[in-house]
Amino acid sequence: MIVLIHLQHTMEFLIVGCFIFPLSALWIQSREDDDNTDEIDFL
Repeated sequence: MIVLIHLQHTMEFLIVGCFIFPLSALWIQSREDDDNTDEIDFL
């Protein structure tokens, strides 16, 4: 029973991590783009 609860929390941590890592990468990239105001990318 304790093992099942531990596995459930591990899966939740992995799922949350899959959302947090891309969002943090996009946030850091957007902050770097804000610092480079002279360079304009037409994407």
